[in-house]
Amino acid sequence: MKKLNVSVCILAKDEEANLPRCLAPLEAFDEVIVLDSGSEDKTVEIARQWGATVIEESWQGFGATRKKLFQAASKPWILWLDADEVVPQGLVDEIQKVAGMKSNRNGFWINRITYIGKKRFHHGNWYPDWNLRFFRTEGWFMEERDVHERIQVHGETGRFFSCIDHYSYRNWAERKERSQRYAKLWAAEAFRDGRRVTFFDQVGHSFACFVKAFFLKLGFLDGFSGLRLAFSNASEVSDKYRRLRLSWTRYGAGG
Repeated sequence: MKKLNVSVCILAKDEEANLPRCLAPLEAFDEVIVLDSGSEDKTVEIARQWGATVIEESWQGFGATRKKLFQAASKPWILWLDADEVVPQGLVDEIQKVAGMKSNRNGFWINRITYIGKKRFHHGNWYPDWNLRFFRTEGWFMEERDVHERIQVHGETGRFFSCIDHYSYRNWAERKERSQRYAKLWAAEAFRDGRRVTFFDQVGHSFACFVKAFFLKLGFLDGFSGLRLAFSNASEVSDKYRRLRLSWTRYGAGG
């Protein structure tokens, strides 16, 4: 089969456990680029074994580092993947149709199904999870943020039917550790932007997050795991606001 004229761009660091599963379905694509930001495991070796082009760069934050990765793409379209994500065959087929024809759309949104361990979540704050992940190499621009960076494109966009499988967390302990890291990054960025919050904001937003996840977005249909995830989401929101309040207490006087 003729390979798809698409650049798959993957940001990685210490991803030897996830990378083989991510790279296995990508043989259909003409170019796979892995930007490694200082791995101490076999990430670089594994990427090269699978035929990927490897770029080794120092870490400059999610937005700036991913921007460098996308700028290295040489094909007309970019598929943005993370190392813990897997592209199913149905999505490959949809991309093949778009890449092989003229289209007036400059980007496509792809839904994700997220896992913690073997548990996949079909409801709550994590589903649906639409992201602009397929876009033309020319004409994109990046919102350079410390966390949850985003791509934007000019013109029309579309949606694919197939979902990316997102094996985000090996277990709940990893979920907790990473949510604390994201909360710290979010609070630092919000502090630099001059955002202020109160204790009541912290309580109110975390409570609203739980209600939205568990009731409004039907998280209860995922059973006990749905309840646990709703609490985890609310806890992350509370932690973000708590860290931001503490930043102003410690460093914001007179600022």
